[in-house]
Amino acid sequence: MLEPTPDGQATLERLTKTGEQRLHDLLEYWRPEEHEELAELIATLAREFFIDTSALEQPAYAASR
Repeated sequence: MLEPTPDGQATLERLTKTGEQRLHDLLEYWRPEEHEELAELIATLAREFFIDTSALEQPAYAASR
C-alpha cells in the first residue's frame, strides 16, 4: 500500500482538523462532554471523510483516470 509523503500527510491532517472544526461549528450549542460517544463518532467521521484508501491502492495512472 502507498503511503502519503510528509507534505501529503500534513495536508491530510489539516483537512481532517478543518473537517472536525466545521462539524463542531455547525453544532455550536451542542455539549460534547454530555455525549462523549457522539464526539468520538464525529472525530472518526471527519477522518474517514477525507480518507479514501481505495485511491491509495491503485496504480497512479489508474487513479488519475
